[in-house]
Amino acid sequence: GDHRDLHRVDRRQRQMCIETGRELAVFAFDNRKPSVAERYFRRLLESDRTPDEEADAHFYLGVLAYGVEDLESAAGHWKIFLELEKSNTKRAEYVKGLFAEDKRLEK
Repeated sequence: GDHRDLHRVDRRQRQMCIETGRELAVFAFDNRKPSVAERYFRRLLESDRTPDEEADAHFYLGVLAYGVEDLESAAGHWKIFLELEKSNTKRAEYVKGLFAEDKRLEK
């Protein structure tokens, strides 16, 4: 089982990297450094990712796009996000609320 343990360690390290990367991206996002966050989430979409990570990326990329009034991108990201986010989380409600309020997103 030696090599299986190695694989598990590998996976755990990758998970830690992802979590750290995500925390940094969210921190950058919260601190108005959108380019750092955007780069991270775009790279995540190009990599081998889980559905949760993909949902995460689309949520944040949608928020970033919405923040700069790029409504078409925001709507695109959020539609994918809502398909991936299986349960009705707070952020899913937030996005649905925006779609309901902001008719420009429906174009």
